[in-house]
Amino acid sequence: MRWLTTASVGLAILFAALAFKVLDPPLVEAIRLRVFDAYQQYQPRAYGAAPVRIIDVDDESLRRLGQWPWPRNLFVEILDRLNAMGVAATGFGVVFAEPDRVSPQTMLRALRQIPGFSLPVQPRALFFDNDAALAGRIAGLPVVTSFALTHDDEPTRPAVKWGVAIVGSDPLAVLPVYDGAVVNIESIEAAASGNGSLNVLPDRDGVVRSVPMLADLDGEALPALAGELLRVVQGASTYVVRATDAGGPAGGEPGIAAIRIGSIDAVTRPDGGVLIHFAGSRPERYVPAWQVLDGSADPELLAGHLVLIGASAAGVGVRVPTPLDPVVPGIEVQAELLEQLIENVSLQRPEWAHGVEAVFLVAVGALLIVVLQWLGPISGAVVALAAVTLAIGTSILAFLEYRLLLDPILPSLTLVVIYMTSTLTNFVRTEAERGRVRRAFSLYLSPVLVRRLAANPTQLKLGGETRDLTIMFCDIRSFTSLSETMTAAELTRFLNRFLTPMTDTIQDHSGTIDKYMGDGIMAFWNAPLDVPDHCEKACAAVLAMRARLAELNGELAAERGDAHRPVRIGMGLNTGECSVGNLGSERRFSYSAIGEPVNLASRFEGQCKVYGCDVLISVRTRDGAPAFATLELDLVKVVGSQKPEPIFALLGDPAMAALLPFKRLEALQQAFLAAYRRRDWDTALARIDDCSKLDVGAPLVAYYAMMRERIGRLRTEALPDDWDAVVAAEQK
Repeated sequence: MRWLTTASVGLAILFAALAFKVLDPPLVEAIRLRVFDAYQQYQPRAYGAAPVRIIDVDDESLRRLGQWPWPRNLFVEILDRLNAMGVAATGFGVVFAEPDRVSPQTMLRALRQIPGFSLPVQPRALFFDNDAALAGRIAGLPVVTSFALTHDDEPTRPAVKWGVAIVGSDPLAVLPVYDGAVVNIESIEAAASGNGSLNVLPDRDGVVRSVPMLADLDGEALPALAGELLRVVQGASTYVVRATDAGGPAGGEPGIAAIRIGSIDAVTRPDGGVLIHFAGSRPERYVPAWQVLDGSADPELLAGHLVLIGASAAGVGVRVPTPLDPVVPGIEVQAELLEQLIENVSLQRPEWAHGVEAVFLVAVGALLIVVLQWLGPISGAVVALAAVTLAIGTSILAFLEYRLLLDPILPSLTLVVIYMTSTLTNFVRTEAERGRVRRAFSLYLSPVLVRRLAANPTQLKLGGETRDLTIMFCDIRSFTSLSETMTAAELTRFLNRFLTPMTDTIQDHSGTIDKYMGDGIMAFWNAPLDVPDHCEKACAAVLAMRARLAELNGELAAERGDAHRPVRIGMGLNTGECSVGNLGSERRFSYSAIGEPVNLASRFEGQCKVYGCDVLISVRTRDGAPAFATLELDLVKVVGSQKPEPIFALLGDPAMAALLPFKRLEALQQAFLAAYRRRDWDTALARIDDCSKLDVGAPLVAYYAMMRERIGRLRTEALPDDWDAVVAAEQK
C-alpha cells in the first residue's frame, strides 16, 4: 500500500530518535542544556528569602587593605567582627594551603637563614604566629574551612569531620572521582568545625549548572562547602545518603536520590550533584570586606546569616560561567546552592524523566505518523505544530510550576523530522504520480502543455467542457495502394516513421493529439489548456507537417530508389465550439473532442482529394489566422450538412502572404470566383489562365483543371435562376 512507505520511514525515524535518547550525543545535550538555561533566564529563582551573605574581597578592599594574599591576622579580625555582629556560621572560600609569609614568626625564621644576622633584643612580637592566631580564633567559632579537589595525585588529604550513613545500596561508586586535594595547613584545618569542597561540576560547554554534594577521594565521600556549612550550623554530625533503590530491591548500578543534612533534604541527580536554580548575581548578596573591618557594615545584613568569605577582585579566586551570567566568582555558586537548599527550591531532573520523555516521544510520534497518512501538507503541518507545541508547552509548564527539567528538544526535533520526511515522501510519491500523468498526457499533449498542466493542474477540467477549438484531420492519400507494396513489418515501420515526426510537429506547436486512426491523425488546439492564438498555431503546424513530409519522402526515396512512391497527405482545419474532455466509460476513456466543428474538419480533409490541395481550412480558421497565405476555392455543402461553407486552401505562412506574386494571385483568384459565381464563364476561364501562369511555389494545377472541367459542364446545362454556385460534396 502507498502509505506503508511513508509509515515505515516515520517509524525508522522514531526508532532512531529512541537510540539518540539512549546515546544522548553531545549536540542534543548541548541544545537541551541551552533550553534549560533559557528557562532560568526567563524565570530565575526569586532572591531574598535565604539568610546568606558573601564577605567579598573586592577591588576596593585590596586597594584599602593591601595586595593579596592578606595576612592571616586580617582574617582573625574579620572573624571577630562577624562574631560580634552575630553571624550564624562562617565558611571560608579561600584555602590557606601555606603558612602566612608575613607572619612575624615566619619572617623571623627567614631572617635567621641570613649569615651573620642577629638581634640584640628579641621582642615578644617577633614570636607571634598569624596561622596559630587564626587557628585559635577558628576553634572558638562555627567556622568551615575549604579545600580544592584535583585530578593530580596530591600527598595531602582533607581532614574528615563528618559521618556518612547510607539508606539502600551503597551509591558512592557513582560520585565524581578525584585523585588529590589542595588543603589548609594542618593547624587551621584541625581547628575548624567543618571542612568542605569548593569544586563545581561544569558541563561539556564549560557552564556550571550543578555542584557535587559529595565527591570521591580514595574511597572517602567528601562534602561540598555549602553542605558542611549547613551541617555545622545545625549541629549535625552525619550526612544521610538515600540511594535510588532505598525501600526496594537493588538492581543495576545504584544512584543517589537525596542527601539529608540535619533537617534539610538536598534532592540530587543520581551522581549526587544538585542542579542549581540560579537567582543571578545580586549586589545585595555581597558585603565588602573593608566595610566589615572598618565597622561600616550594617550588622542587620549579617546577624543570623550564613557567611561565606570569598573574592571577586580581578585576578583573585576562581571565576566561572553560569546560565545567567558569563562569569561570576566561584564563591557565588556556593552561595546560590546554600540559598536554594535553605529555601528548598532546587531544580530537579529525576531519573523517571527519561522514561516519561521516551513514552511521550513514542506515543506522539506514532500518532503523528498515523495522522499524516490521511492529511495534506498544510493540515499535517498544523498537527505537527500542535504536537511540538504540546512538547514544548509541557516542558515549560513543568519548569514554571514544579521546577522540573523535561527535555522538549529531542521530541520536538523528532516530530519535525517525521513531518518533513513524511511530507517529502508524499511529495516524491506525488511527483512520481505526476510523472506518470505527464508521460500519459505526453502521448497526446505537447511537452509545453504538459509542463503547464503539471505546474497548474487546476487548469485541467475532466468530464467535459465547451471550448473554442481548432481541429485538424490528417490522412495519407492512396494508403491502400501504398500498403500493397509493403509487407506487414515494412508497413508498421513506415507508419511509425510517418506518425512520429507528424506528432512531434503538432506537439511542438502546442497541439493535442486526440487519436490515431490507422494512417490518420486527429488533433486539436486550445484544450485542455488555453492556447490564445490556436488558429495560427494550427496553421503553422500543418505547414510544418508539409515540410516534414517532404523531408521524409526524400529519405524514403534515397532508401527505396525507383520503388518509392511519394507519400501525399490531405489535411483539414476548422475552428468552432466543441465539447472536449474525458469521454468514454468508467473503465476506459480518452481525452477527445466532439461537435459539428469536428465533423466539418473531417469533411474538409476528405475534400482535399477533390480540390487537389493538401490543406483545406474553413473561413473561421482563416479569420483566426489572417496573416497566412490563403485562397478561397469554393462554396461547398459537405456530406451531412445543408449549410454551404467557404473552403480555403492554405498555401503558406505570413512571409509568403507578403510576396507580390501571391498578392497578384489572390486578386486574380477573387476575380475568377466573382466571374464564376455570376456565370461569366469566359471571364472565369481567362482568370484561370492568368492564375495558372503565376508561380507562387504552391501549384494549384489540379484545382484549376477541375474548375475548367466544371465550367465546361455548367455552360452546357440549363441552370436555375437561383443558382448560387454552391457545390454539394458527393464524398466525405
